[in-house]
Amino acid sequence: MFPNTVELAFARFQARRDPRALAIVFDRTAGELLRVARHLASSEASAEDLVQSTFVTAIEAADQHRRGEPVLPWLLGILTNQARGARRRSRGQLDPAQVRRDGLSDVGAEVE
Repeated sequence: MFPNTVELAFARFQARRDPRALAIVFDRTAGELLRVARHLASSEASAEDLVQSTFVTAIEAADQHRRGEPVLPWLLGILTNQARGARRRSRGQLDPAQVRRDGLSDVGAEVE
């Protein structure tokens, strides 16, 4: 018999690492997570990546979730942390096309 709530399904995943139980959690929460991710991400692809990385983290940190506690808020917390990390990483990357448009010269052209 399969668990009928997300919490029971996740508890089963925690206890047995049953992929079918995790699939139930995914099927019942991914839509809501994607809706939130769309507000936090810069593109649809980035939102989908956030949901994927949320589940990877949830799998890796499954034992950190307290049994009996709601799973969706825990997953939303992971999603939010993933979005913050993605924003931090993107701030550190320069877009070469943007640098040239901003009037900064191309070092290669100056050397020639």
